[in-house]
Amino acid sequence: MARNQERLNIWGNGIGEGVWAFGAGLGSAITVLPLLIKGRLGGTNLEVGLIAAIWAACQMFPQIFSSMLIQRGVGRKWFLLIYHWIVFTIPWLGMAAAIFWLSGTNPLLTRILILVLFGLFTCGMGFIMPVWQDWIAALFHTQTRGRAFALSNIMIALFGALAAWLAAHTTAAIPFPANYAILFVGSGFFVALCMIAWIPTREVEPIEHFELPPRQVVRRFALSLKERNFQHLLASRMMLIAGCGPLSFLAVHYKTPAGGGLSEKTIIMFGVAATAGSIVGGYIMGHLGDRIGHRSGAIIGAFAQFIGLYVALMFPGAASGIAAFAMLGAGGASNWISHANLLFETCPHDCRTAHIAAGNMMLAPFSAIFPILTGPAIDRWGFLPVTIACLVPTLLGMFWIIAVVREPRTIKRAVHADAAAAGN
Repeated sequence: MARNQERLNIWGNGIGEGVWAFGAGLGSAITVLPLLIKGRLGGTNLEVGLIAAIWAACQMFPQIFSSMLIQRGVGRKWFLLIYHWIVFTIPWLGMAAAIFWLSGTNPLLTRILILVLFGLFTCGMGFIMPVWQDWIAALFHTQTRGRAFALSNIMIALFGALAAWLAAHTTAAIPFPANYAILFVGSGFFVALCMIAWIPTREVEPIEHFELPPRQVVRRFALSLKERNFQHLLASRMMLIAGCGPLSFLAVHYKTPAGGGLSEKTIIMFGVAATAGSIVGGYIMGHLGDRIGHRSGAIIGAFAQFIGLYVALMFPGAASGIAAFAMLGAGGASNWISHANLLFETCPHDCRTAHIAAGNMMLAPFSAIFPILTGPAIDRWGFLPVTIACLVPTLLGMFWIIAVVREPRTIKRAVHADAAAAGN
């Protein structure tokens, strides 16, 4: 019975994540939003960089508060479902309204409203993320979580590819501003609809019902940050985040003569290539993670990020865009599958929501600052020199994982062996 429930959890989670990705893909933060802000509304590189900065900072900083206010216990599934239905629809509909009614007369105000509403949507994600990730982790046993995440990653990629295809054809077939307004209405609808898939799911880990006071949560923050291997994991993530600076500017780059002067429709379709890379990379990382540990997937993801940036740097044209987005799709899959599981498995105490929040809180400044700095840097020195500079921390992050970060399961097995030896 428990096995059937976990199988139901795996498929419910996979379908839900896929439909969410379809909704988010219609307003993609790496293709649709940059092209809208800069290409259609006359924005600057700084504003394009703000998209990634908002995505990072607004996801991570609210977790400081939510980990103290919302932890875990009976009934959290329905709280999470209702929260998503209420919080994640209104910002997309607001962006659609701003595009449809304001973009022709006041593009500056339209850009401001889009960035603000996108920030509210992302803050909503950040606030709920620790308890959401803790709940998702509780839907699967440790030995099957990697495969479960690999399936959800495949669904995310497939639905994301469909969204990219639909977004590309919508922007080409329907005049502005109706095309982008339709896409954003679709985003709001599908990010709400996806939550139905989680209704049949149920936790397979024991459900604990306790609430820690803020002082105890802060103590667990400190316990997490004192854990040496967790420190090394965070250091590697910071390096890789620094290397991701040019990611938000790839769509704009491929539209310039240096990138091949490609059409908006072609660039948005690169989302399909990102999908293929995410599916293949995620499948490999998930199965390797279940068998030998998720450190292996983190290494693969870092290498894929390096290759993706290198290809975009060295070669213009559609073939370059396909290869670059495919590699970066695989690198993105590593964040969801490998790094997320390493985050779960490095928790040294009884409050995983606090541990998740502590890790994301430490990464937030890097995730927010580097995209903001990248825009002015590209304005001053150009896309190519900035991307070359970002290859350095990408390589350092990869070598740091290889040389310094330890596989959490190996550490736990050693601890259990020492305990058994001491008992004898």
